[in-house]
Parts: sequence; structure tokens; C-alpha cells
Amino acid sequence: MQPSRLQKSASQASLLQSNRACPLESCTGRLFAACRHLYVHLLSGCAVCLLKDPWITGTHQRRQVQVAAGVQFQKRNRNPKAPADSAMRTYAFTHIGQRTENQDRMKVLRSPGGDEFLLTVADGLGGHAGGALAAQTVIETAERCWSSRSKNADAESFLRRLVNACHAAVNRAGEAAEMEPRSTLAALLGRGPEIVSVHAGDSRVMQLSNKGLVKRTLDHSIAQLNVLRGVIAEEQLATHPDQKKLFSHIGGAEAPEVEYEQWDPAEGARFAVCSDGFWEIFPPDEILAVFAASDPLGAIEERFARKLERMKNHDNTTAILAEVSASRRLRSWFRLGALCGRALAFAALLTA
Repeated sequence: MQPSRLQKSASQASLLQSNRACPLESCTGRLFAACRHLYVHLLSGCAVCLLKDPWITGTHQRRQVQVAAGVQFQKRNRNPKAPADSAMRTYAFTHIGQRTENQDRMKVLRSPGGDEFLLTVADGLGGHAGGALAAQTVIETAERCWSSRSKNADAESFLRRLVNACHAAVNRAGEAAEMEPRSTLAALLGRGPEIVSVHAGDSRVMQLSNKGLVKRTLDHSIAQLNVLRGVIAEEQLATHPDQKKLFSHIGGAEAPEVEYEQWDPAEGARFAVCSDGFWEIFPPDEILAVFAASDPLGAIEERFARKLERMKNHDNTTAILAEVSASRRLRSWFRLGALCGRALAFAALLTA
């Protein structure tokens, strides 16, 4: 994976140490919005200054959000602990389904300031003794990693440490209980402008916009491989017998084969972190309908109860639905504008 956005921001910030000051800085006074500032630079043809401008390099991301939201700078500075993403909403649902035990576990963790979050779902594998033990161990380990996280580590580094810690903890718990516990894992981490996920098994992270599904993680199952090979259709995935045959999970002799994915909230502000019991019966359009309901959690419960009446032996069902705040989406759009600004700057240099 390429360097994280936090690392890029740190390297870009070093450009500001240059002694060449922007000739328009005194005119704008840094009081205009990012788009106005970019427009003034382009009119002046000052491509070198454009490349070094903190509005373009991303070092003023927090201030950009405050400008767009109409927040007073001094007020924010006097109250640094004010939630930056207080508008983020989460809805957590779990149900035993038609099984004798609920082996799903979930956890929503958020920082006091609201700009960091970790949404975790673990689904204990029923084919192994101790599925509930594995899932519970994953969640407890995620809580410990969250409480001891480093502020300087990038998102993927944190998730890598989380996976390693969960895998080791599940194996230790299995040895102590003389079992072979296994669990899936789906975790979505938000740190500043970054949203990154990691998953193992068939628990998913899904991203949705107002138009429908943007993208989802790919299951680590034989059935998913057959979909990719064109052997079966996507619509057959939820009911195919090979869907339960996983080649990656937390716990066991071999380290899990996990995947990391970066998510752009500008493409879709709604996320679902869920077990297979949820995505098998809740298609993307129905998840959007749940988000649009006045009581999303009540809507899930009502819809699930109706579905359960028509099914037999349905699996445990767990989902965390989250809608990120406008400020996080704005930051994503500003980063997109920054990339466009740099492209224009390079074009100006080449044609000069």
C-alpha cells in the first residue's frame, strides 16, 4: 500500500519550511476559503507558490473544515476537546437468529473528541469449538489495542497490530480452554481524514451512497473465489454452500490472510460493518432504506423480525451502521481539490 495520508501530510508540511514566501499571502490574509485561494493563485500564474501553499498541501485541513462550517478559529482553539465529528451516527444491532447461541460480537469505540473511531465485528466460526470465545477475545483485544494506541501511528499500522494481537490472543485463549477457537474480523478505523478497514473471513465492510452500493470488501471464502472466476453469479453468493468455507480467519496455526482497504467518504457517507448473517438477507437498497428511516435501529429490528418468520435455522446476525459527519466528507473533498490544484500547477510549469 502507498504511504498513508497522514504520512503524506507530514512530508508535505516540510515544504512550508522554504524561505520563498507567497507574494499573494498578504493580500488574501488566509481568510478566504480554499477554492477562492486556489483561484487567486491560478490567476497570478504563481505555480511554485501553489505547490507550497498549505491550503493545497493539506496542512490546513482542519482550518478548511472550520471555514466551511463557519466555526470561529479562536473559539475552537480555546476548546480543543470540542467534538470534531459529533454528527457521526452509529446504530448497532445483533440477534441470535435461529441458533442456540449467539457467537457474534461487536464494539463501537470512539475518541472523546469524536475524530477517531473503531467499529469492529467478529463472528465466531460455528464449525470449531469455542466460536463465541474467539469472537469475544477479538473484541476484548480490540478494546485493549484502542486504549493503548499511538497517536503517531498511521491507520494501517494500527490495524496490522490489531490483527496480530487478536490472532495471538485467540490462540492463547484456545490453549487455555483446550479448544480450537476461530473467528472472522471486520474492523473500520477512522483517524482524522483517513478511513481504513481490515478484514479476515466473510464479515464485511460496505460503503453506500444515496445511489446504492459504492464498494464492499471481498469475502475470504471459496464461494467468493468462484464468483471472481465467473463460476457462480454474485446473486448466488449468499446461499451457496461454499460460502461457509473460509480460507482466512483469526486463530489457528497459520497467520490470517487479511486485506486492508482505504475508503473515501466523499464517495459515500454510509458504512455497514457486519457479519454474514446480516449481508446475506439485507441487500444494499434495503440498508439504504434503513438509514433513511426516522428510527434506523427500529427499522432493522422490524425488518429482521419479518424476514425471520420466513427462514429456518438462520445464522447469528450482527451489524454496525455508521454515517460519517459532514466535516469528514468536506476534508475528503478538499484533498480531491488539492490533487487537482497540484496537477494544474505542474501543467503551468510545463507550459511556462
